[in-house]
Amino acid sequence: MLPLLPLTGRYIFLSQQFLSLGYTYDYIHKQHRKARIRFYNIDTPQPRQLLPNRLVVPYARFLLELRFTVKNICEVDLIFAFPDTLFSSLISNNTSNMERIGGVYEVPCNTCNKVYFGETLKSLPFRISQHQADVRRLNVSNSLFNHITEHHSIAWNRSSFIFLSRSKNINRLVESFFIKCKDNFNLSPGFFEFDNFTFAFLKNLFKQR
Repeated sequence: MLPLLPLTGRYIFLSQQFLSLGYTYDYIHKQHRKARIRFYNIDTPQPRQLLPNRLVVPYARFLLELRFTVKNICEVDLIFAFPDTLFSSLISNNTSNMERIGGVYEVPCNTCNKVYFGETLKSLPFRISQHQADVRRLNVSNSLFNHITEHHSIAWNRSSFIFLSRSKNINRLVESFFIKCKDNFNLSPGFFEFDNFTFAFLKNLFKQR
């Protein structure tokens, strides 16, 4: 069993701060255990190669000030899982003539204001052709086919990517966010459930949509 990090009072201070921000005790304990493993890693050949104490948390704007305090008082670096991961995936070359591949897309309805949200690592025309094939096969598990059976028509030609990424997990995260926030006719609620911090970050990120 690993011993506690030196200055246990600092861990208590951090726990109180993060508990007040809505993090669960299990999440804090898990991250603290990772820090202890790094701190007491006896396999590192040279002490100068030891990593500093780090705590990985979902991004939240008001954690930026706490990041400075924790680093200088408690000697622990806060590392944000977001926006570092998402921002790197948001960058796209708008001047490129290459076909866009991978991301989250929407397929609007001609009859109502609802849309279908999906994710793919393929090109959009390829994914739309798969949906159309499901409709022709009368696939009852396909959201678009079910919407058509309710006397609606699909605006296939207005389908478009709303987010570009080649990461399956990030695509699922963004797809789940739009299903949660926007009026849609998806049968599935999405792959992810959100904590308050991640949801607030994504809402701010996509506030223009």
